[in-house]
Amino acid sequence: VDLSPRAVRFSRFNAALNSLADRVTVLQGDLYSALHDTEAFQVITANPPFVPCPPDLNRKADRYALFADGGASGEEILQGIVQGLPRHLVPGGRLSLVSELCNPDNFPSKVNSWLEKSIPGSFD
Repeated sequence: VDLSPRAVRFSRFNAALNSLADRVTVLQGDLYSALHDTEAFQVITANPPFVPCPPDLNRKADRYALFADGGASGEEILQGIVQGLPRHLVPGGRLSLVSELCNPDNFPSKVNSWLEKSIPGSFD
């Protein structure tokens, strides 16, 4: 799933080029919006935008929205991915995420707090 129509076209082309078109589905959408609510996977791989991008910069140059805008803190997209995991990652599944962390020591606690918001009471 990718928000960028161009990235979707390239992904489909790459799958066809590698004889994988019959085994790969490429969808356009915002995070999990292109999926059915009950669709779950063994592996979710993501390379989301994580560069902090002030909102006024996107208003001036919309081109940043698709590849550089990780939100004001750079973590908004990451948070959205993590919060969708309970619905879309099977138990025992794996998330592979590419990102750059400013404070890696605090990242596990952030992930837990994001998950807590998506599954109230699960971390009590």
